Amino acid sequence: MKEPKPVYGLYLSKNAEHEVKLETDYDGTARGTMEVSVVKLENGKVRNDSHGPFDDLVFRCTWSEKLDDGRPYAWEVEYRQVYAVDLANAERMLKVLRKLHRAKLPLQPATFGQYAVLMARVLGIGKLVQCTEKWGSMYTEMEHRVDDISMAQGVLDRTISEAYRKQKPEAVSA
Repeated sequence: MKEPKPVYGLYLSKNAEHEVKLETDYDGTARGTMEVSVVKLENGKVRNDSHGPFDDLVFRCTWSEKLDDGRPYAWEVEYRQVYAVDLANAERMLKVLRKLHRAKLPLQPATFGQYAVLMARVLGIGKLVQCTEKWGSMYTEMEHRVDDISMAQGVLDRTISEAYRKQKPEAVSA
């Protein structure tokens, strides 16, 4: 019997506490980054995609109050924190990166959330997975909500906007 096709999702921890990093430059300029990883859904359980096509893949953006009123820029999908790569892993990564490079998007994305959804669809990532309750060291110790990937645009853009407002309370919606 053929194994079911794996289901993948973009992952956000509770309150995006692990995906959003807020910093201040030497001159007091507020800036931040968001990195969203990919998880695998198996039998209703959230798992790392260890040795799979999306292991160490992140959707990433940066923002700074000096540029474009704090709106995210430098949108990218890339492999990060890759510590060991053998030939099989390199070929797996290259296949994903080529698919992204060849992608013909139906429109020019206006926000990072829209970009993430479009690129996720190119890769066949169809879900948004959000931690809702309980924090633990493993996905299986946490409770999650799983939505269609189309929900990710609003969730990601709102998360970035809220982070920027916390960082710069006088800022108007970014």
